[in-house]
Amino acid sequence: MKSLISVAAVVLCVFQIVFVDADLIDDTCRNTPEPAICSSSLKPFYKTHEPKSVRELATLLASTALVDKIYATDNVIKGLQKGSPGDKSLLNCSNIFADIKNRRIEQFRRSLINRDYDSTMKELNNIVDVTEVCRRGIELSRSVLAGKCTQVTDLAQDAVSVILQIP
Repeated sequence: MKSLISVAAVVLCVFQIVFVDADLIDDTCRNTPEPAICSSSLKPFYKTHEPKSVRELATLLASTALVDKIYATDNVIKGLQKGSPGDKSLLNCSNIFADIKNRRIEQFRRSLINRDYDSTMKELNNIVDVTEVCRRGIELSRSVLAGKCTQVTDLAQDAVSVILQIP
């Protein structure tokens, strides 16, 4: 009988922990420009990272989910460049994403670690601005790249919104 009660207690604790994390994500993402994107970007990571605060969610969203999207977008650009090596709009996008990868990611990660949220938000907003320059400069025939740029922009804006929620 005692073992049955112990098993029930363990199941209840695990159930509460899983839903506390999911509730934190849902409650935090509800206050972003793109709640569905924010939530779907964070949920795959919460089992391995177990964020317990809005600050941890902001770090996870900016440093992991957003960086993954940036690298995925850069890979699309490189693939398109192989088919159109002289395309100036792709070269421009390639240069923009090289700058994001080589400089801006490190800057916003450093400021986030140092809890300099104003600098973090400034860098994330810069990423939004330059990604929009890339997206506007590409042809409609490259809708995959436009979609990837939009994902980066949306996720960066969501990260800023989450940072603003840090107590």
